[in-house]
Amino acid sequence: IIDDELFEYTGEDTDVTIPEEVATIDDFAIPAKVRSIRFGAHVKAIEAEAFGSLYEETDLETIYYDGTIEDWMNIEFGGYLSSIDDLGPVSGNPMLRAKKVYFQGKLLEDIVVPSSVKEIGAGQFQGFEQAHSIRFGPNVKKIGVAAMKWSHIEAIYFDGTVEEWRAIKRGKECFPKMFDLYVQGQLVKPATSSSTAW
Repeated sequence: IIDDELFEYTGEDTDVTIPEEVATIDDFAIPAKVRSIRFGAHVKAIEAEAFGSLYEETDLETIYYDGTIEDWMNIEFGGYLSSIDDLGPVSGNPMLRAKKVYFQGKLLEDIVVPSSVKEIGAGQFQGFEQAHSIRFGPNVKKIGVAAMKWSHIEAIYFDGTVEEWRAIKRGKECFPKMFDLYVQGQLVKPATSSSTAW
């Protein structure tokens, strides 16, 4: 650790807790052998290859996050958010690698974005396999590049109007490939729809 940046974990444990003085996890800081990682709101940035090359497998299975959803949404994920070969936009989000994610000790399956959040940032839930749904309201004005790409989110619940939904600025590949869209509780776009109007 130099200043507030973790450059390399050199310990032998495969279950790692990131110290509270760390604000940034640098590229290649976490070796492939690490199976679980615990950190909290003190981490503000995770670089693109913090958990190793995007082309290599790792043993990371579980993330234990001690912050809130709002804290998570303040993390800046480094990445190749314009494009990387044929993969398209890719972020440094560890959700791309882990199978299970716990927030404050509870398995996160249904994401509720707080009303204080104005943007779902680039790569915020990219690759998140265990998520079933995400709910947010008209407070969200922007959804960043690859925000939910490759996630298993099956339903998006939007608590605003159709007009407010359509006004959201959207980055490239920001949504999962297929999802049901509910606006104010009504299904307006089933996952099987090929409509681009939404």
